[in-house]
Amino acid sequence: MERYLQSEIKEAEQNIDDLEQSVYKLQKSTGNKAQEFVCVKTSQKIIASTKSFVSTIQTKTEAKVSFSADMKIKNYLKQQKVLGQVSTAKATYTPRTTAYKVKQKRDIDIKLKEDKTTCNIYGSCFTEDGSLLLADLNNDKLKRLDVSTDTIIDHLDLEDRPIDVCLTRKQEAAVSLNNKTIQFVSLGNKMATTRKLKMDHHCYGLAFNDGKVFISNEFKTVYIHDISGAMLHKITNDKFGKPVFTYSRH
Repeated sequence: MERYLQSEIKEAEQNIDDLEQSVYKLQKSTGNKAQEFVCVKTSQKIIASTKSFVSTIQTKTEAKVSFSADMKIKNYLKQQKVLGQVSTAKATYTPRTTAYKVKQKRDIDIKLKEDKTTCNIYGSCFTEDGSLLLADLNNDKLKRLDVSTDTIIDHLDLEDRPIDVCLTRKQEAAVSLNNKTIQFVSLGNKMATTRKLKMDHHCYGLAFNDGKVFISNEFKTVYIHDISGAMLHKITNDKFGKPVFTYSRH
């Protein structure tokens, strides 16, 4: 029955398509009497075919389906007091001691030839293509790591020490700098600095969500700015006036 119904639907859709094509051709042939005549005749044939198809659907009767229960099964079930037994087994539960479980760890050399000192990574984030952005505080650089080959494939010199980095769009990241600046970076084949926002507070941890930039100041405040830099809100105390944070970092 389902296959038969699907066949009817397909045929109905074809009829609709044919009728729409007829209307289009008729409109297109306006002014050309010979073409109009041909289109009208073709349309009449399609309409007649469609009417015939509709009448066959309307005259069909549904099959009557009935079900008779097997009395042997019915009588057997009547004799049973229960359908089964429910039992419980004491489960052993070991509470987790950490929020995450380490799947893998390995040493990766991210130092470049031009680096003047030991690399110091405070912040990192993954990009849309799976590479890893690293904020190298000591060398004033943003580095891009290919995690499949463990190699630095690109780097960008910054005006001050970068602390944290987060993705703002598919091809854009934001970096918090030690000089109270949020530096935006385009993530093309080669990274490049674009616009920047000067803040009146220290910028440490950085996150982006729903068009808003969340910035911690490494002390007792988290600031919320819009993408243009205007401050929307800051979180310092709870509803009782007590500090929420001690050292607001990442």
